Amino acid sequence: MTKGSYLYKNNWFWFFQIIPWLLFILISVGYKRYLHLKGDRAYARNLKAPKVARQGLKEATAQLNNNHPREFYEVIFKTLQKYLGFKLRIAWVGITLDITDTLKEKGVREDIVEDVKHIFLECDRARYAPGEFSLAAMGKSMDKLREIMNYLGRNLR
Repeated sequence: MTKGSYLYKNNWFWFFQIIPWLLFILISVGYKRYLHLKGDRAYARNLKAPKVARQGLKEATAQLNNNHPREFYEVIFKTLQKYLGFKLRIAWVGITLDITDTLKEKGVREDIVEDVKHIFLECDRARYAPGEFSLAAMGKSMDKLREIMNYLGRNLR
């Protein structure tokens, strides 16, 4: 800065005057979001559902590519349980085939409810009745799971 020039005419001066205000606004917004997430567990669980779905689908794809049907169906089962638990705001550990009644009460389409039922039955069969599962059947289950999650993600709030 040269002698005789005014500080308020310098662009850098104004830039550094704005930074504290921007930081204040960002911190305020972040803190409000933190309080909202901490205070509203249902909202927080609903936000967590897509992350759980992505992680489960990624792991299931790995098991599908490695042709491990038992592990694949175990991952599919856990992923569907967690996703439904987070979307319906209930404990996901105890979710079984009975959840289809709850889905019907929430107004979920009948074909989606049938797909959920089919996946649960297929997972139970894979876990408790050893047998051969083709890659085509596993791929079909994966597609159904994606369809279920897409539908519930858009229509279940």
